[in-house]
Amino acid sequence: LKKIKSNAANVDLSWIEIEETITKKDEALSTQKEKYELENLKYKLLLDSLHDPVCIYNKDLIVLYANHAFRILFNFPEEKLPAPLFEISRNFDFQNFLNSSVNTQGASKLNYFTFNQLQDPHKYYYDLKVFPVENIHSYLCLLHDVTERKMADLMREDFVSNFSHEVRTPLTILNGQMQNLKVSLLKDPKYDSTFAIYFEKIENNSRRLINLFNDLLRLSSVESKKEITKESIDIEEMLMFLSQDLLINYNDKNIKFDISLEQKIFWVDYNLFEQVLINLIENAIKY
Repeated sequence: LKKIKSNAANVDLSWIEIEETITKKDEALSTQKEKYELENLKYKLLLDSLHDPVCIYNKDLIVLYANHAFRILFNFPEEKLPAPLFEISRNFDFQNFLNSSVNTQGASKLNYFTFNQLQDPHKYYYDLKVFPVENIHSYLCLLHDVTERKMADLMREDFVSNFSHEVRTPLTILNGQMQNLKVSLLKDPKYDSTFAIYFEKIENNSRRLINLFNDLLRLSSVESKKEITKESIDIEEMLMFLSQDLLINYNDKNIKFDISLEQKIFWVDYNLFEQVLINLIENAIKY
């Protein structure tokens, strides 16, 4: 009996120690869990307070988390997360960008992205950025609203284009009327040759203004161009036309062109490549 009582006492004592150990571990786990939930809540509140849409997704394009702005943008309820990306957005370009970012080392960026490709004056533009989050093997996507900046750029381009076009027309007319006046006076027997200097100054400065506004129009065209349209062109033929125009514009300088090419056919955008050649040759003449 003593032996039985002794064994029973030992057994009871060991279970008490195990129970106390489990209780302590459970309390430590609960404390750790509370800290984790509090930290998680802080990050969630921080991300939800952002005006920019933010989401976190994994390599399989499963959206694990989305802040309030992201859920509002795609009209997607929080209780359905995690969810596949194609359930949240059916935009192929958006899906393709996030998918390509998975296979890219470092951050990825896409400027002036819009979900509405139609000619809608009220559509929004975003700068997309994706950052890898290595410690959780996921990716953070940030959509920064740049609609106001895009609208300002479009307004500036429209203003430059319209202003340059409107001013160039009266300048061309003035230059043409000055040429007619010059021809008429040359036929007059009482014509004073000293007027030739004034005519030359008017002609040169009006041409400079016309060229300036032509440059502004070309710049506006380049900025507004979305795609490059390439074609097969003869560079020698293009240079022949450019050299004739430049000789007229810079007739006060002793300029000679020597065109020697090994490759004559190029696959380029005609207008853009022509502008590059004009800039290079004019800079060589001026400087």
